[in-house]
Amino acid sequence: MRDSVKDIIKKEFKNFEKSAYLVVANAEKYKITKNTLITMLVEYFKLRGIYVSLNEPCTLLYSDLGEKVMGSKNILIIDSVCKKLGIKNAKNCVQLTKPGDLTELSLVINDALNTNLFDFLFFDQITILLLTNSLKTTEEFSNFLINKIKLNNVRGVLMCIEEEHSKKILPFLSSLCHKTIKI
Repeated sequence: MRDSVKDIIKKEFKNFEKSAYLVVANAEKYKITKNTLITMLVEYFKLRGIYVSLNEPCTLLYSDLGEKVMGSKNILIIDSVCKKLGIKNAKNCVQLTKPGDLTELSLVINDALNTNLFDFLFFDQITILLLTNSLKTTEEFSNFLINKIKLNNVRGVLMCIEEEHSKKILPFLSSLCHKTIKI
């Protein structure tokens, strides 16, 4: 019998070190993997984190994960979608003014990590950067991000869906991360 997503996550993150982890899920298991992982980080491991969302507005994250996980002071959301959709004043959310602007994203992540209030950074769909940036630029940003995770002594999770366009960068990301977990 195959292990459930929750069982795989518990096993793989049993010794969740302060380093970067790449989590690759197929499209069918992506949402359950993401939601289970975030819930476990906050509720099971009792960690506070930064959630970077490039593809979903924070309001959808609230409805998927509930107020207990997303509405608490345990999560700061960096969102590149809400402003584009006209959603304002979302709770615990920093809205990026220009989706796809890696400079703004870097500054916001840097500022949040420098507060020393957070134990992890969860980057929801690192490979989405390939839709608006070149492979080289995405690799440079990923390298910056993973180094920031390590320098700030926090845990990092880079999520991606296993699909055709992500295959170009997965070997590079795997080489930088402490562990690659396929679900």
